Amino acid sequence: MICKIKIVGILFLIASLSSSLKAQAQGLDSQEQKQPWPISLSIFNHSWSFPLTDIGRVDPLYPGGALGTEYYYIKKERGRLFQTFEVGGFLNNNQGSAFYFNSNLTYRFTTRFGLMTEIGLGLGYFHGFHRTDTY
Repeated sequence: MICKIKIVGILFLIASLSSSLKAQAQGLDSQEQKQPWPISLSIFNHSWSFPLTDIGRVDPLYPGGALGTEYYYIKKERGRLFQTFEVGGFLNNNQGSAFYFNSNLTYRFTTRFGLMTEIGLGLGYFHGFHRTDTY
């Protein structure tokens, strides 16, 4: 019974917070148009394989993940100029673990039938943690 009360209370708290945040966002939209910040989340297995063999293997599992967003400089119907920001990393007991962050300046063109092409230039930082000493 107490567990059900806690769950109902948490759901009520989330609903009330989301409605107040939505009301604040609507108030901001009337003052000025803010850019949305899309969020990308990636979860992956950092593994290697020889070409065309064991491509989708998950044994052994070396988990990794990344979180990113985009900032639009020019946003039109057919073309967009934007910059991406991403931070991520992976754990690999066999070859070494790492974390990284990068940023890309990209132009994306969309044709009338929905095909997209992109060209970009980016910089980043990769910091690896090796299993053993390297010389």
